[in-house]
Amino acid sequence: MKTLSTNGMIAILSAFLIFLPSCKVAEKALNKGDYDKTIDLCVNKLSKNKNKPDKVLLLEQAFRKANKRDLDRIAFLNKDGQPERHQAVLDLYYQISRRQNKIMPLLPLYLESPKRVANFDMVATNEAIVSTRKNVAEFLYVKSNKLMTEGDKMDARRAYGLLKELKTIYPGFRDVDTQIDRAINLGTNHVLVQTHNSTGSPLPPQIEQNLRKISLSNLNQQWLSFYTNKGNRAYDYDVKININRIEITPEQLTERLFKAEKEVKDGWQYAKDKSGRVLVDSLGKKIKEDVYRMVFADVVQVQQQKRGTIHASVDVLDTSSRQLIGSYPVSSNADFSNVFATFHGNPDALDCDTQELTNNRFSPFPSNEELAVQASQGLKQSLLDLVRENRRLLLD
Repeated sequence: MKTLSTNGMIAILSAFLIFLPSCKVAEKALNKGDYDKTIDLCVNKLSKNKNKPDKVLLLEQAFRKANKRDLDRIAFLNKDGQPERHQAVLDLYYQISRRQNKIMPLLPLYLESPKRVANFDMVATNEAIVSTRKNVAEFLYVKSNKLMTEGDKMDARRAYGLLKELKTIYPGFRDVDTQIDRAINLGTNHVLVQTHNSTGSPLPPQIEQNLRKISLSNLNQQWLSFYTNKGNRAYDYDVKININRIEITPEQLTERLFKAEKEVKDGWQYAKDKSGRVLVDSLGKKIKEDVYRMVFADVVQVQQQKRGTIHASVDVLDTSSRQLIGSYPVSSNADFSNVFATFHGNPDALDCDTQELTNNRFSPFPSNEELAVQASQGLKQSLLDLVRENRRLLLD
């Protein structure tokens, strides 16, 4: 009589221990009412081996109970008659459909005691889903239109969310795309940005042109659009850029006088000891050494400087209340600077930086208008940064 080896017994015991927990887990889930977990566990096992009657029985029971639970819930929701319940009904039909799609590839399945074909009563969900999808779409359409007609901008934004959901559920429903555009328009805050000269004097034409060319397109985001041309649109906020004053410093010419000195190599000589005798190396050759001397130069370093500054402020007004809800100072500088140097003496006394400065020359100072125009270029970016940092203020 053959006996099982130790390894064989361990293999059989291991297989039994693996099988037993999985069976118990599925049965425990069923008893707890977690029918879909039971279904997933059984489908996973049966997809590998359909000859598992115990799993078939658990699957049959869990499927029947899960579908009954969902169908009872659907009946209750439909009896309630509240239109907002349509989405919950649709979700339940989708749940039933997913559940049935998991099982259908395994059919038919068989039980042993008594021998019979396992019974899975499939619900015809396709027509129900189509009908319920239409009900959900109708509900979302009516609710979103009510929000847009009776509500404010925040309601229009909520309507936008409902309409996007509607389009996901029922893409071709009525004029959903037109209504989405309507919600975007009603929910968007429109901001007019204009520049005002508050200096008391005419601005150079180039400055006005630079500020008119501020590109606001990069500031646009969902629910917020910026404009520089007034047109016929109604605006929610006015952003006024006030050019308050332009300051130009006098032309400055600063001189700095200093003496440059450096020890430089000036030939060679034979090395000698303290007694004046010429030193030789191990081969008897005379040793040479470098000779250094100090050289000097008188340097005049000249620095040219001039600055133009535009001081401005940004006021944010709520057009409905005409209240000032924010005011921010902003300024921009344009600097002219040129440094050059001249010297008298030995050029070898100059360091590298000073040598470079001697290659520079006096440069004509820019005019006041030129500096102001340059400052206006920097002001454009400062203004864009300021508006970008405060966009949250304009979204409410």
